[in-house]
Amino acid sequence: MQVKETYERKLQQKQYFTLLTTCGEFQVLRMFLLIVGMEKGYKAQTSIIEIGQYWWNMQGRKAVVAIQRVLGHYVDTFSYYSPMAIRNDNEAYQHIAYSPIYPKFKVTDILRRNGFKDNFYGIVPTQLIPALLIDSRVETLLKAGRTDHLRYFLGNKRTFEELWQSYKIAVRNGYEIADISLWCDYVDTLRRLGKDIHNPKYLCPTDLKAEHDRRHEELLRVREREEIEQKQQKAMEDEKRFKELKSKFFGICFTDGTIQVHVLESVQEHLEEGVSMHHCVLCKGLHNR
Repeated sequence: MQVKETYERKLQQKQYFTLLTTCGEFQVLRMFLLIVGMEKGYKAQTSIIEIGQYWWNMQGRKAVVAIQRVLGHYVDTFSYYSPMAIRNDNEAYQHIAYSPIYPKFKVTDILRRNGFKDNFYGIVPTQLIPALLIDSRVETLLKAGRTDHLRYFLGNKRTFEELWQSYKIAVRNGYEIADISLWCDYVDTLRRLGKDIHNPKYLCPTDLKAEHDRRHEELLRVREREEIEQKQQKAMEDEKRFKELKSKFFGICFTDGTIQVHVLESVQEHLEEGVSMHHCVLCKGLHNR
């Protein structure tokens, strides 16, 4: 609780909160708006409005029962006197679901069985609950106490799908991943380089940071080479236009006895000149100007 000193005679404060409970076999997350009105010399008046509820069955299927959201300047604009009804999920309900949660939980047996221990570890309830009901990988990570890794994977589902097998191999080989974000970026870089991301030799570096930086530099060099090759291919395709533009200058050559100047007569000559002089003559299509 925070005491606020103010000269205002009247003050109103609002706060969303949530409550985790059950109804039969269903797991339910209820969402409320607490309104407190205060006036000097009078007892504070409180009121609570229920905004909505998230329902999940044992298979992780979801339904939202809530009051109606209406258009307004803010995300959380509602018709407070509309009836509770099944609604489409949206960003307003998702936003409120991440509000402070009442610390006394009522949880279904299946969630307990799957490893839930009255702690969301900074993960949004609407994300953790269905994942824990339907995804055995989430159960594995939660029971192993790898909550930092679980939080990262649930926030990066594509990475979860692409790198889960590699992650399992690293863990089975006793590799401790202190920085899951850095490790995943490193493995993704290996994948882009065409390395075997199921080989512990690559997955378990002694110095993750140094190896990550080295592979990242390698990937940048590969991309630079590919970009140059693409530009060279494009330039070769422009050979016909080059000759149309420049053919009238072919054969021109002059010298002062020391320096000789002559017109380059093909795109290939431009490429060779660029390599020998370390100039990127194709970068801005100079050969076609």
